[in-house]
Amino acid sequence: MVVVNCDRNEEDYLKHISKMPLSWYNVPFESTKAMEQLEDIAQASSIPRVAILKPSKSLTEPLMRDVKPIILKNQNMEVAVKELIETLSTL
Repeated sequence: MVVVNCDRNEEDYLKHISKMPLSWYNVPFESTKAMEQLEDIAQASSIPRVAILKPSKSLTEPLMRDVKPIILKNQNMEVAVKELIETLSTL
């Protein structure tokens, strides 16, 4: 999990990041170019945006641009993860 934050100031960014699990990576606040590139790749037009990216050198082809609807419709995270895995297995 990589968090790409959209906070406008570093204080808000640090508050937001402090609430995330320690196992999640985050793009540093000052890395605006990297944030913009990831937002473009995921076509992040809304917040939050949850995308699954295919590991590659260029990271230009996401597997799924927005999995948020699957997560939001499943109150149970186990059910949401199962649906995501089933969806990804068909791609």
